[in-house]
Amino acid sequence: MSVSLFNVSAHQKPRVSADVLLLIIDAVSSQPSSHGTLCACALTCRTARQRSQVHLFQVIKLTSPIQCQLLGRTIHARQDLGQLVEHISLYCAKGWKRARVRFEDHPLPPHVVAALTNLRSAKFVGGTVMPGVDEYDPPALLSFIKLFGSLATLKELTVRNIMFPEADDIYRLSWSFPSIERLFLRRCWTACAYRYDSFDSVPVRLFYPGYCQSLNSLEWFTECPPEFLLQPLWGTSVKHLNFRSWYERHAAPENYAGLEHFTHLGKLELWLNHHALKIDWFERTLQHVSSRNMQTLVIHHETYPEYTYENVHTKLDQIALGEGASEVLKTWPRLKRVRWVVHCYHEDLEVATCQCRTLATEIETSVPAPWLRSMFSVKLIEGPST
Repeated sequence: MSVSLFNVSAHQKPRVSADVLLLIIDAVSSQPSSHGTLCACALTCRTARQRSQVHLFQVIKLTSPIQCQLLGRTIHARQDLGQLVEHISLYCAKGWKRARVRFEDHPLPPHVVAALTNLRSAKFVGGTVMPGVDEYDPPALLSFIKLFGSLATLKELTVRNIMFPEADDIYRLSWSFPSIERLFLRRCWTACAYRYDSFDSVPVRLFYPGYCQSLNSLEWFTECPPEFLLQPLWGTSVKHLNFRSWYERHAAPENYAGLEHFTHLGKLELWLNHHALKIDWFERTLQHVSSRNMQTLVIHHETYPEYTYENVHTKLDQIALGEGASEVLKTWPRLKRVRWVVHCYHEDLEVATCQCRTLATEIETSVPAPWLRSMFSVKLIEGPST
C-alpha cells in the first residue's frame, strides 16, 4: 500500500478526513506486511502518528539482540510508549552469550521492563543447550524472566524450550508471578531430569507469599514426572489443567494421584502414552480426580510414524474408554463433554489421515455407555502437536 496518502507536513491538512484515515490505519495494521507502512505513518503524519504507534507497539516480537536493543533504547527515551505494549515474545535461541558481552543489560534493562505497565502476556522461547555452542545462559535467562513478575497487569506467561538448572526452579520461576492467570510450560526440561532425587525438593512456599493465587489455567508439556508437577502449591483456583507426560516411566496411574489437589478443576486434558497403557489406565487415572466441578474431559491421542495404524489399532481396547472408566465418569455430576483428539502425523499425510479417520470412527463406536456416547466426540488434527 502506498503511503503517499499520509505523507503530509505538519502544516498541511490530510487529503482524507481524520476518521477515515484512522480506519485505514486500523485496516492496514491487520496485514502481515504492515510494519513499514505503520512506521512511515508514525514518522510523517501527525494525525496518524498516535494510532500507528499503538499498532506498532501493541504486539512486540524480538528475535535478535539488535531488536532488543532498539526496543530498549526507544522505551528508555520515550517511556510513555511502554504502556502501549500488550504482548511481547522473546526468542533467545542464538547469539545470547555474545549479546550479553556486547550489550549491557541484554536483552532489556530492568527499568524498560518496568515501563511495560499494560503488558497482558509474555512469551519466552529458548533453544538447545550444548557444550561449545553459543546459546543462551539458562540461569541468566530465568533471572531476566523474573523481572516481569512485578507487572500486575501480566496475566499470561509462556515458557518454551527452556532448560531449568534444577527441578524446583520451575516453581521458583512460577511463584515470581503472583498475578498470572494462565501459565504454559511447553517442551521445557531440567538439567537433572534423570536424577530422581532432583524432584524430591520443593521450595518452601512461605518464601513466596503471593504464590499463584490467581492461577486458573495450567499447561505442562515437560519431562518432569507427574508426581512432581501435580502439587497443591499451585493454588486452589486452577480450573483448566492440560498435562502431558513424555516418558514411559511416568505413565503409571499412581503417578497422577496429585490430581486430587485440584479441587476446583472444570476441564482436564490428558495425553496418551502408548508405551505403558493398560486396559484399566483410564479408570485408575481418572479416579484421582476429586473436583465435583468437572465439565470437560479431553483426551489427546497422537499417531506418529513410529505408531503405525496397525500398531495403534491392535491396542484399541487399551486406549478406549471402557466400562470401568465410564463408571468413574458417571460420578462427575456436571460432566457435559468428552472429546477425543486424534493428532495425525506421518510423511504420507493423505494415507495417514484416512487411517486416522477410520480409527476415530472405531474409537467413537467403542464407547460402551449410551449416556456417555451422547456427549462424546472425536476431533481429527493433521500434523504434529506443538
